[in-house]
Amino acid sequence: MTSSDAETLAIRAFSQVMDDPRLLGAFLAQSGEEPARLSDRLTERGFQIGVLDFLLAEDARLTAFCEAVNVTPHDIALARHVLDPIA
Repeated sequence: MTSSDAETLAIRAFSQVMDDPRLLGAFLAQSGEEPARLSDRLTERGFQIGVLDFLLAEDARLTAFCEAVNVTPHDIALARHVLDPIA
């Protein structure tokens, strides 16, 4: 997986979060992000990592996303590692 692939996956994940008010509320609560700044932060590596961490934090959330976009949980974990190889 390339860095570009990982970024694309994080953006796809964020798009799904934005489309679901329940997920968006949970993401905002977990991340502490300001709703008005979300689109400005989308290209930031740390924000993308945060989106992937949000998915990885709950099995049901992770599974639902993976099924919706036809990826595996391993793909999400790999994308997270590609974006932050030190962690």
